[in-house]
Amino acid sequence: TYQWQIDNGSGFTDISGATSSTYTPTAITTATGYRRKVTDACGQVAFSNVVTITIGTPVITPTFGSNVW
Repeated sequence: TYQWQIDNGSGFTDISGATSSTYTPTAITTATGYRRKVTDACGQVAFSNVVTITIGTPVITPTFGSNVW
């Protein structure tokens, strides 16, 4: 079985309902780590590598309308 977990700085916890082989995270506002816990038929547990998503400064491109003098 699969269980995705999240770590936002306080340790890993299960993500409710995230039990498929892939996971698409929801919107985040701070650096967040994810990993997948795998449990086989004998009860052996293994974890994937941790993937950390960091939030950078957005690039804003100014746009000008026709009313710019």
